[in-house]
Amino acid sequence: MNATHQNNERNELRNKTRIRNGLLRLSCGLTALCHSPPLCVGSLVYWAAVLLLPHIMVSLLDFGPLAAKVLTAVCVLPGLPAALLLYLALVALCGTPRHARSISESCIRSGLVNSNGEPPFVLSNRNGTIELLAEGIPLDEFATRKGALETALHRRITRVLQGKDIQRIVLHTASSNAQLPTKVYMDKIPEGDSIITLGLALDGPVNVDLSVMPHALICGSTGSGKTYQILALIHQFLEKSYSVYILNMKGGADYPRYWREVRCHLSPDLDTILETLTHLCGMRAYRQQRFDEVGDRCKDIRDYNRLNPWDRMNRVAVICDELAEMTDQTGEDKATKEKKAAIIRCLTELARLGRNVGMTLICSLQRADTEAVPGKIRNNLDVRMVGRCADTSLIPSLLGAGKTSDFAVIPLDVPGRFYCNLDGGIIFQGYVVKELENDE
Repeated sequence: MNATHQNNERNELRNKTRIRNGLLRLSCGLTALCHSPPLCVGSLVYWAAVLLLPHIMVSLLDFGPLAAKVLTAVCVLPGLPAALLLYLALVALCGTPRHARSISESCIRSGLVNSNGEPPFVLSNRNGTIELLAEGIPLDEFATRKGALETALHRRITRVLQGKDIQRIVLHTASSNAQLPTKVYMDKIPEGDSIITLGLALDGPVNVDLSVMPHALICGSTGSGKTYQILALIHQFLEKSYSVYILNMKGGADYPRYWREVRCHLSPDLDTILETLTHLCGMRAYRQQRFDEVGDRCKDIRDYNRLNPWDRMNRVAVICDELAEMTDQTGEDKATKEKKAAIIRCLTELARLGRNVGMTLICSLQRADTEAVPGKIRNNLDVRMVGRCADTSLIPSLLGAGKTSDFAVIPLDVPGRFYCNLDGGIIFQGYVVKELENDE
């Protein structure tokens, strides 16, 4: 009896799901009709044909008045409901995404179903982006079964994201034979003063809004492509009129001379770095004071520049190349330790409080352990890019638990290939700035 009752409940739930899904299809179809002039015209033609059909038949068959009335009644009474049902079916068809059935079947084959055996409901499928109604399946389950779902779909899944609410899941996909290039040139810089691009993934550019996630960490062993990644970021900063400060204790030989001497502020030793960071912390405090003077309407640099177009503030990018040289105090004398402790305090202040005033911190290093990246700094470096790395034991602390296997697919012989923690984890090829390559 209990098993029968449970089966009845399951069937009742499935029937409710089918009804809801049918109404969703109608809703999507009506939305498509409203936004498509050809479909609107087709609807008008359809109903005009339905309403005029009895009159056309009467005129063609030359019926008498009584026969014409009977024919009209026959066409109207059973005909209109049938025409309405056919129209609703056509509307639902318009609201059905391409390959919706095969996508649902792929979810079933990969075991991506809820406790009632129902697969996710396909809401849309456009340009390789599939939006699903989760049907009670958590986001983690999609990530766990990503490999099986890729095989069933016969497409690569590049990103698994939460949609606009907890019930929606967005899958970004690419062709099953898609491959990242080993070198890709930057041909276009994103619009917007706070939008930068990190590189090219299988489904397109990987962009970051610095007004939301302002600070980044680039980690990788020698030859992994960190320098090219930094050069591509600085190129974008300069094109967007940022004030760029480069902190590099190796002398800055990796940067074009014109950048070192004219376009950027280069600090090549510990004393100059501390002086520069002290200046930047003072700048941060001054900017915050100016925001406070403007009032409650001014919460960040965007508000300030909008309210004070005659006194605009440029965004600031601070590049800490080989951060460990500035922060690791192991084996140092007392004076050097004090300088590095002061540098850490300044970097911590910029990492914690720099976003609102338009300050971005980009840190690069070979090994991101606790001595090289103090916790208060690391916790604010939201964007993490990890290239070829000799010590994979640090991967969980950089990218999150369970990411070591994903990171392992990065080829060892391709510099500039990075695994990034954005969008649940994504692999991209960093850009090369062609102008800089030609200058070398």
